[in-house]
Amino acid sequence: TSLMEVMPLLFAYIESSYYNGRMKIRKNGGWGFTDEKFRIRIPMQYDDVYYFKNKNLTKVKKDKKSGVIHRYGQEIIPLNYTDISFETSSDRIYASKEDGIDIFDKEGRLLHTTDYEYLGFYGRNSYTIFKHEGKTGILGYDFDVIHEAEFDLLENFINGFAKVRKNGLEFYINTKGEEVQLTAEQLKEWNDARERRDSLWIDVSS
Repeated sequence: TSLMEVMPLLFAYIESSYYNGRMKIRKNGGWGFTDEKFRIRIPMQYDDVYYFKNKNLTKVKKDKKSGVIHRYGQEIIPLNYTDISFETSSDRIYASKEDGIDIFDKEGRLLHTTDYEYLGFYGRNSYTIFKHEGKTGILGYDFDVIHEAEFDLLENFINGFAKVRKNGLEFYINTKGEEVQLTAEQLKEWNDARERRDSLWIDVSS
């Protein structure tokens, strides 16, 4: 605002907004970050970077591999993974690799190693679904297997129940993985809730 140059004309790209005190910059094909005083905090050495929406951590990519760095540049999760996902509701980080998914806490400490092809987000629940060798099961928050991966199809839980398919048969299970028979009223509530969810998803996605 004083009309003084605070960053020289050396950059191919400068982000217009800060996220948690960091702003993306690009030079000679590499991405890095500056702070609010335009000091280079993370050198421009990455092929791609994400915003610091997490207060201290963000994902970066180099040589087609992904990892996580701290806002001061330290490598928290090594760049050995095919993709990184932040599960903000549980403060966990999913690091996908060719033969599974490693799970870290928000500080980058390894919590659990899996050979799953897919792992859902927990959200506000104490369980999520996972997929292993083409079959789907239920995993607890502490990584206990609530139900082995043996379903051909497992929909998301609604009102504590999920529709599943196994050996060509469709039925419902509870959050413990037990088969249940829904009453007519429960079935109506379940279908109504799914329609509302699907309608909301269509509205948001459109």
